[in-house]
This record gives sequence, C-alpha cells and structure tokens, in this order.
Amino acid sequence: PGVSRPVIFEGRVMVDGGATNPLPFDRVRRLADIVIAVDVAGPPVSDCTAIPDSLECYLATILVMAQTIIDEKVKHGPPDVLLRPNVGIFRALDFLRASAILRAAEPMRMELREKLSRLL
Repeated sequence: PGVSRPVIFEGRVMVDGGATNPLPFDRVRRLADIVIAVDVAGPPVSDCTAIPDSLECYLATILVMAQTIIDEKVKHGPPDVLLRPNVGIFRALDFLRASAILRAAEPMRMELREKLSRLL
C-alpha cells in the first residue's frame, strides 16, 4: 500500500493486499498439490549510520507488520516449502535493483531443489 496505485475492478476499489495478507500461500492451498511460499518481507534494514527519512520509516513499519502476520500464518499452517532469501541487505525502495536482488537470492535455488526432492 502506498507504492502501487489502487485500481477499480468490477466497481470496487482494490488496493495492495499486502497489508492484510503479505504472503498469501493460504489462498492456494486447496488449488495446488505443493505450496511454495517465498517470504521476501524480511526484517527492516538496520543501518545505524543513517537516519531514515519519513517514507523509509513508513515502509519499515509496514515490513514489521507484514513479518508479524507472516510469522503467525506460518505458525498456524505452514506451506509445504517456505523460502526466506537473504533480502535484509536491501531497503524497501530497492526493488529497482532487481539484478542485485536476484543474485542475493541465488543460494535459494539449491535449497528449493533439496526441499522439493524430499516432497516428490
């Protein structure tokens, strides 16, 4: 919310559902044989050398709330595979650094392969 614009769909205003369901693996449980969830919320970056601006504070607050929701959902009914790539080195507005983010997530490929081989 706040990053993507709301849209009107079938006469209703729709906003980013991440505020209430930041990792919606529970919505596909009945539709899939194996549910894989990738939690990229992660903890907010703690950089003690710089004071965050108000937008970064707002986004960090959303990340803390999202992580709390995700942790509770996982506790009550985890997906078959849960991946948590190391995205803590990125700030909330770094989504334009896709190449660096993908490189940081590269170790997850082997973890995913191992977890899937146990399930299949």
